[in-house]
Amino acid sequence: MLFRSPAYPLSASVPAVPEIETLTVVLSKGSVHAPGAYALPCDIICDQDTAVTLRDGTILYADVYRPDTQEPVPVVLVYTPYCKRGGWWNEHFNATRFGVPPSDLSGLQAFESPDPGYWCNHGYAVAVVDAAGTSHSGGDEVFMGTASGRNVYDTIEWLAGQQWCSGKVGMAGNSQLAMIQWTAAALQPPHLAAIAPWEGLTDPYREVTLRGGVPDTKCERWSGTASIRR
Repeated sequence: MLFRSPAYPLSASVPAVPEIETLTVVLSKGSVHAPGAYALPCDIICDQDTAVTLRDGTILYADVYRPDTQEPVPVVLVYTPYCKRGGWWNEHFNATRFGVPPSDLSGLQAFESPDPGYWCNHGYAVAVVDAAGTSHSGGDEVFMGTASGRNVYDTIEWLAGQQWCSGKVGMAGNSQLAMIQWTAAALQPPHLAAIAPWEGLTDPYREVTLRGGVPDTKCERWSGTASIRR
């Protein structure tokens, strides 16, 4: 039996989730994007609020950061329910609040995600995608479900088909962003080259819904489809 939770309204997010504004901008070498952050070591092209259409017609929104080069590059995918840019999680759980010096980061990173300032300088693109049912992306947020794997599969194949991409897609991220990587990798997307999950888990049944043999009724209720928006 599935239990569907009402969507958490975007209007309740403090600070607000930015409205959709699809554009391409160049973040210039030497520019600074957060207080105390390091200056960008290279020019970065940012394709902001890019629409990614899934097989069922659902539209997700992505910010794609890529080095300013004519050569195709591999991409590191981050599929996140925590908002790719702005919003509550990025404001209140910024790594600088937990002991990371601001000077170690570019300020472009999303919560639990790799820093585009670092990876673009090393020849990679970084695509940060709002998960289905979160922020402005369509569809439902499925907690610990295989649907997330299918959504990521489609996102990987979409990225691999972009003219700036070399056809190799990796994934990285922490906690829930790590768990999502396992569900995607199990489906073996043709262009998924690597995953880098850390601080995640591999068995939601034993490690979340029935941890230590004790049923977590709240997580059991979540195991259906829930639209959760921050």
